[in-house]
Amino acid sequence: MKIDYDFQYKDPIRPKILEILASGFDEVFHDYDKEKKLPPRIMRFCRQGDCIVEIIDQMCDLRDQLEIGILQFRRAEHPAASLHRERVDRSFGRSLSISKMLIKEGGNFFASGIRIEADTGLQITVTAGSLPYSIAVNIPGIVGDSLFTPEYYLDRYIDVPLSIA
Repeated sequence: MKIDYDFQYKDPIRPKILEILASGFDEVFHDYDKEKKLPPRIMRFCRQGDCIVEIIDQMCDLRDQLEIGILQFRRAEHPAASLHRERVDRSFGRSLSISKMLIKEGGNFFASGIRIEADTGLQITVTAGSLPYSIAVNIPGIVGDSLFTPEYYLDRYIDVPLSIA
């Protein structure tokens, strides 16, 4: 399957970003505004206090009046004081499975989400959000429906498991 608009990587170690994420993490940081109920624009995955990967949404113009969000990955520097910290289930601290979540729109495939699965079956889902430049995040036991507002209904996504060495 040809992905017309794939994940974007803003880092010189591009092929290793998802491998680093798949090696596990123990906390996440996000900028969800609970008071205004605005979806997050950034998600950082951290392990033992060091941020390892950051995800944001990048908009792609398909045609007039139609933009599709794809995920952009980069190495994260450190957790900013303005971000909310959340501990994740221990099962995300070891080897994880990762799938790309594709959307087909106008005959093109867009890498618009990622599903991270622990060996316990718990999953974290991150997709482009319903608002431009936002992301939708679903983390078991942490965040509710107000944080998970994906750009498309989940049954529209095609999961493509990634082979990560």
